[in-house]
Amino acid sequence: MLARRAARLAGTVMAARPVAVAAVTSPERFLARSRGLATPAQTPPRLDEDGLPVEDPIFAMPRTEDGKIDSKGLWRKVQLLAPQLAGAGLAVVGVYGVSKVIVSLTSTLLNVTLTQAVTIGFGGGILTAAGIAAGAYAVSGRFSIRPELVFRTAFHKLKNSQVVVDAIGAPVKAGALRAYTIQQGHMAFCADNSLKWVSPRVQMLFALEGSQHSAMVSLEAETVNGALNFTLLTVDVLGAKQNAPPLVVEGLQDRLEVRGQLRGFLQSERVRYIEQTKPSPEEVEVGIGSQHPRA
Repeated sequence: MLARRAARLAGTVMAARPVAVAAVTSPERFLARSRGLATPAQTPPRLDEDGLPVEDPIFAMPRTEDGKIDSKGLWRKVQLLAPQLAGAGLAVVGVYGVSKVIVSLTSTLLNVTLTQAVTIGFGGGILTAAGIAAGAYAVSGRFSIRPELVFRTAFHKLKNSQVVVDAIGAPVKAGALRAYTIQQGHMAFCADNSLKWVSPRVQMLFALEGSQHSAMVSLEAETVNGALNFTLLTVDVLGAKQNAPPLVVEGLQDRLEVRGQLRGFLQSERVRYIEQTKPSPEEVEVGIGSQHPRA
């Protein structure tokens, strides 16, 4: 197979040789069309005293009938020959360079040993596998969401929020309760029957403990282009005066319905029969656990 490829490349080089030869032997015809200049064959022939056409050498100085150098004709010849000779030189250099590369590549491939071939193949396989793994990890990060990361990010925001610290007292610690639901990313039809990508999201409820009060955190987060975005992050202070509004740390007011959805699920009949001391298979699927979270 290597010999066949080398023969094919050599044929390409041999096919390019006539072009380079024509550029050297007849430079006026090589690039005259691209320059838009008239060649001597396209201009009226200059006649001698006997009425016979006179053929000037390519590199001869153009002269008038009285033997003086024609400056206009000289400038025209320079305009005509300079780019053609430059193109011819580049063509020759290009053909020579390609031929040297082909010869060197063919010689290298023919002299590759079995050990070198195995080493190259093994290294290429490792690099390919690493690239595929990195790409899969990047894609997974853009189309999935991790509840642990959501909890840590939200707790960091609340612990550093002066409004929360003033409401429940410092230091702020995480409580024993954490409940969440996960909605994986998927394609769905909108109201106008257009197909839309629904970002993966987490709705979470967890407890906070302060030196003065306890609180319940309700949040909703989604992954947008690989970045975590909180559409709702609120704190309800327990023991506060009745009908006290929640502390909206981040997000939109129209997503406050998430608070009621999560609390309604925790108060349902099904949750009463879930053991709260050890996660069960149902807890893993539903997303409810009583493990003490790590701050």
